[in-house]
Amino acid sequence: MAEYHDEHDYVSGEEEYEEEDADLLDAAEGVNEFSEEEGLVDDEIDEDADDDEDEVAEQGGGAGGGGGAGGAPGGGQGQMLYIPGLGYIPLANFPGLAGARGGGGPGAAPQQPEGEREWASLSELPAATQEGLLNAMQAVQEDGRSELRLLVLGKGGVGKSSTINSLLNERCANVTAFQQDTAPRPTEYSRKARGFTLHCIDTPSLLDQDNVSDAKLEAIARFIRERPVDAVLYLDRLDSWKIDTLDRKVLEGITRVLGPGIWANAVLGFTRASESSAPAGVEFAALRDVRRARRPLRLAAWSDAELAVALIENSSRCPTNEEGEKVVPPASTPWIVDL
Repeated sequence: MAEYHDEHDYVSGEEEYEEEDADLLDAAEGVNEFSEEEGLVDDEIDEDADDDEDEVAEQGGGAGGGGGAGGAPGGGQGQMLYIPGLGYIPLANFPGLAGARGGGGPGAAPQQPEGEREWASLSELPAATQEGLLNAMQAVQEDGRSELRLLVLGKGGVGKSSTINSLLNERCANVTAFQQDTAPRPTEYSRKARGFTLHCIDTPSLLDQDNVSDAKLEAIARFIRERPVDAVLYLDRLDSWKIDTLDRKVLEGITRVLGPGIWANAVLGFTRASESSAPAGVEFAALRDVRRARRPLRLAAWSDAELAVALIENSSRCPTNEEGEKVVPPASTPWIVDL
């Protein structure tokens, strides 16, 4: 289960850290200079570009003959559409085009991922993950609830859209590289299974350049006005050690615009929770402990709620256990069910 920690101090200025963390922080300084210029490609590509490559390999490598000119994948069911800047995309992702090329007339328009529909991709998850999710949904139903709405918040490039895709096991939320705002407006994805509906709200980055965007926060406030939020997932990157004034301003902006009650059922999620996130010579557990100590969320000023901390790894390189569940270190915890 996710670990819980009481927060009894809200520090508005620079935070103080124990001497035992000094070695880790020194190592981090040399490894994690995440300036806007250095971190562009690395922010979201690893979590989703690898998945794109996997899809191309799976859908384009099996059927049809050899590659065409310029290394294009083979034909047949593995036909690809080349999009500049994105590469080869399986033609099966575009039913209308696939139908036209196959001579069978235009195909049906693809179903939009937004809105409510059956959670078909749930059955494609490992059996242990399915069981864990269904048990969680049943527990909520036993409390007299038939739905749960999750609001995902955070700065740009922390993996909000990727995390929703992992939870729902489908590519519903768009993900791009270069820290681009993939959710220009709040978007809700709702999936139904066994009489229960899970709603996930993807949101834009809360920043506009180097300032907190009140306009984006107000757009989120309008969006959830008629959509009661049951839980908030605030995301940050585990491999980003620098916590500055801007992080505190983001949290203060959320509290000011959305209200202190937004933190009543909050989880702090650390994405990029892999062994490679730790700098050379530093154990992953030590990195995790320091990030917890330096976490930007200080809820005691706004709420008496305990803070749950969850580790998240959306990359296709995420290790799995014997049941096929995606796990995070140090205890090989199945993170989707844990979250």
